[in-house]
Amino acid sequence: MNKTYKFLAVSMMLVVFPALSWYYLDTGLEYRKEARLAMMPKGDLDELISARRFVTDYDLRVTCEGVTSMIISRKDEKNDKTIQKLFEQFDDARGFQLVLLNEKGLTPLPEFEANNFHVVPSVNNFGNEVVLLDDQLRIRSNHTFENEDVQNLVSYTALLLPRDVGRDIKEHKPTIEK
Repeated sequence: MNKTYKFLAVSMMLVVFPALSWYYLDTGLEYRKEARLAMMPKGDLDELISARRFVTDYDLRVTCEGVTSMIISRKDEKNDKTIQKLFEQFDDARGFQLVLLNEKGLTPLPEFEANNFHVVPSVNNFGNEVVLLDDQLRIRSNHTFENEDVQNLVSYTALLLPRDVGRDIKEHKPTIEK
């Protein structure tokens, strides 16, 4: 009986655990590949501006250059909770900012005002929408405020953000005094 348990334990460690690990890693790799294909550049900020989808006196090129940006058009107040959740999700993220194109006449949400959250007065010629820009001002994806679309937006944004380099673990050898 004891040999059977040992055989099962060794089999699990040599076959089952590596197979499950491979499956988990392969699934993640496939997800990242699909997300990268969905986030292929679809134009740039200049094309978005020249299409007259919004009108503002604010220079978005200067604000958005060099950081991953989420440009949100806000025509009404019904998606404010989702905007707040997006802000809280990426508030501490390095290299990220939220730009809210606030329709004239709406409250500017001053409680969100921070270094990585800009409220820009504008006239929006399209509905409530979110455009994800990379750090080179290329449009990576367009999203609505539907639940599944917001989930995709969050995962795509996380894939675009620069990763923090982990701290190296170094072995400290004791010095021998002579």
